[in-house]
Amino acid sequence: MTTKGRTQPPIAVEARIHEHFPQVAQMMDSVPPILAPDWLKGAGSQNIGATDFGPDIFEEPLERLCYSLNEDADLNAYGRMMLAGVIRNQLENRLLMQRLRAAGELAPRPIPPIIVTGLPRTGTTFLHRLLASDPSHASLPYWQLMGPFPRHSGDSAEARIQETATLLEVRRAITPELDGVHMIRAESPEECMFLTASSMQSRFFWTFAPVFSFMEWYNHADRTDKYVEYLEALTYLQKLYPGQRLVPKAPDHVDGLAELLDVMPEAIIVQTHRGACQKNLPWDGAGRWAMYSAAMFRVGLRVWRQAETRSNSSDTTIPLYRSGGRWTGSLCHPRIARRIGPARLGVQLSPASR
Repeated sequence: MTTKGRTQPPIAVEARIHEHFPQVAQMMDSVPPILAPDWLKGAGSQNIGATDFGPDIFEEPLERLCYSLNEDADLNAYGRMMLAGVIRNQLENRLLMQRLRAAGELAPRPIPPIIVTGLPRTGTTFLHRLLASDPSHASLPYWQLMGPFPRHSGDSAEARIQETATLLEVRRAITPELDGVHMIRAESPEECMFLTASSMQSRFFWTFAPVFSFMEWYNHADRTDKYVEYLEALTYLQKLYPGQRLVPKAPDHVDGLAELLDVMPEAIIVQTHRGACQKNLPWDGAGRWAMYSAAMFRVGLRVWRQAETRSNSSDTTIPLYRSGGRWTGSLCHPRIARRIGPARLGVQLSPASR
């Protein structure tokens, strides 16, 4: 996606697209060299047929994100197309959410969710999948996080699943190596930072490109408005899972726990922990940071250290369950984790799961 520090020339991806995916190549060539908020909002409005984006909490972060993408990220043509698509999709979700908000469809509050968070490589995915396996719980699949709201009266879950699966098939054909970094399938559980990204106040965009200045701003920004909209999204999705407790998960929450619980005090928060060396080395081994420069690695470490500092500063005021110590024992003995974890949370599993 970026031209700095890649082990393979980015032109290889672009050449593959022009040779094998002419429709994608057309889309890639239509994206302007400079990403601008007005262009992105206009594209989203055209696709949805609406112009009301709701509260303006996204305006400043969108401006800062575009500036950082243009000045810091050094995107190639494929990277610009992908980031433009990601941002446009989130802006479209804002338009659709505002339509539901105006129709009074974002109330009442959901069943208190179990929200799993923690720094990367600390066991969040394992714990998330474990909790979500209970029939009384519901995790959110990738297709639903990408398109949580219907685009029109005839829109269906089946259509959105198929559309998402098709997009992922194209992505795997263009960049097959990404499955080795983070495998995504349309109907598999995924991180709920897709729901926070429509506010543009999210480290979601950092997972796509080295947006240095955006992250420096975000690390000190208040998250309250972001979580007001996050609650609204969960409220809508809860209607699709009647009687089940939602179990979302994302590292994105780790430095916003105080604001999250100000907005949703009934939420059950589970934060995972692991030693610094244990959690950082696997990122390098997985090849995630090898894609970027040494500067990206240094800034990435600083981002997560700031996140951990911000999280730790709230320890005395946040009632949450922290899985302290090494995760090795839980990973090796899932039956023990299944019995101990829910009891500590005050959550009853179904007999089948126990």
